[in-house]
Amino acid sequence: MLGNKEVIFMKKTYLIYILVIITCLSTVHAEISSNQQISISLLNQNPDPVEPGRYIELRFKVENLGGANAKDLMFEILPQYPLSLDAGQNPILKIGDVDAQQIGNNAYTLYYRMRVDSNALDGDNIIRLQYSRDDGKTWILLDPFTVRIRTTDYLLAIKSVTAEPAQVAPGGKIDLTLVFSNMAGSLIKNVKVNLQLIQVLQSATSLSYTELPFSPVDSTNEQVIQQINGKNDASVIFSLLVNPGATSGIYKVPVLVTYSNEFGQNFSLTQIVSIVVAEQPQLLVTVQNSEILYEGQSGIVTIKFVNKGTGNIQFLYAKLQESPNYKILNSDDEYIGKIESDDYSTSDFKLHLLKGEKDYFMLPLHVSFKDPLNKDYEQDLNLKVKLYSKDEAKNLGLETKSTNFTGIVIVLVIVVVGLFLYIRSRRKSKK
Repeated sequence: MLGNKEVIFMKKTYLIYILVIITCLSTVHAEISSNQQISISLLNQNPDPVEPGRYIELRFKVENLGGANAKDLMFEILPQYPLSLDAGQNPILKIGDVDAQQIGNNAYTLYYRMRVDSNALDGDNIIRLQYSRDDGKTWILLDPFTVRIRTTDYLLAIKSVTAEPAQVAPGGKIDLTLVFSNMAGSLIKNVKVNLQLIQVLQSATSLSYTELPFSPVDSTNEQVIQQINGKNDASVIFSLLVNPGATSGIYKVPVLVTYSNEFGQNFSLTQIVSIVVAEQPQLLVTVQNSEILYEGQSGIVTIKFVNKGTGNIQFLYAKLQESPNYKILNSDDEYIGKIESDDYSTSDFKLHLLKGEKDYFMLPLHVSFKDPLNKDYEQDLNLKVKLYSKDEAKNLGLETKSTNFTGIVIVLVIVVVGLFLYIRSRRKSKK
């Protein structure tokens, strides 16, 4: 049997063996771990930053920091919005073996070409990779990498212009609504919209101003939109009074817009909007004078055309219609042309009246014309022409009492002949 000393010695010997084995296993584990130090980093993105709707190239650097070769390496990129691969493009890249200490300029480079969605918002977006050391049986997911997306061209546009009413009369009120669209994917702010109702005209020697016939109501001619998010719209409304003396027409109003992006860069643009100032023409047609007093007479009927509106009347044309009540003795139509606001023109038609009513006859007249915007108008009118009896006309002094013209002529002839004979007889007697 073994003594106590021998037993104690053997126990110490076993303990030493166990410690040695543990130490060896730890060394082997440390060596294995040191041989598997695969490092992956984002080398660059091109372009940086990338704009929405464009392609981006991503390059990753693969290094082996360990002391032994890494075999059967394969990598897979994991796309997520707003980044994507084109159809048919393989997300898995097999690079095979990477030598020990293959680092720095000798490192392996992974290359991916990806599309950025056109609706992507500005900012930092993530992309992830995973890799396998056993031909895809197991995968190791890496920490996310950052990709920068940013719009470089900030495009703000006037999407629509609405005027209510669409056509405003002088002295009226109009609401002008401008809708702005942020075409980019990034926020813009401090959008100032200025209606340039007073325009400065500067030459080398003078400075003058042109004022449009509009005045803002309940606000100034400038309004501010605090911000418009990417791919969003915003609107402003200007209430304007039209000057009562404004001439009808289409007025072009410059709109100056200034704004900035979230990085403090300033931008501006100038657009033109139009306001239509016009009212429906007010043409008054009356009989100014008539030489025809009763049936059976011939004479001139004068028609008066009055422009009572604020806008000019253009291309005025009048045509007298046929009637069994009268016969037209001259042309049945006349081109009057342009009549300015608060002005008039006249036309003469020569008629022979065949028959009429008791104290009037009707004159059917067709007129056509255009307003300052070249909009067509037509009117069919029935003008009443006053008639009188012969006695009424004489009593009212419209027609002087007739005399016996033939008798007067005969008397004059007799007097002249008598004088001639008298003078002749006197001459004979003297001889």
